[in-house]
Amino acid sequence: MFDRQFFRSKLGKAAMLSVAAMLAIAAFFRQAPGWHPLFFVAFDAEEDGLRGSKAFVSAGIVPRDQIALNINLDMV
Repeated sequence: MFDRQFFRSKLGKAAMLSVAAMLAIAAFFRQAPGWHPLFFVAFDAEEDGLRGSKAFVSAGIVPRDQIALNINLDMV
């Protein structure tokens, strides 16, 4: 459910800026691809036991030994 109160808070605005930053970076690399494949993933429920991160790793979409970098854009 969409929580309008959350998005009015400072934390909600920071989260929206983080997503906007990630999308802008992804758009840049779409136009100027790098040497390695890039995945842009926005995790959810990180404050509640890293559930989004754990689900991503458990799904095996990208083998763990092929993940070289994780950039956290919290509170951009």
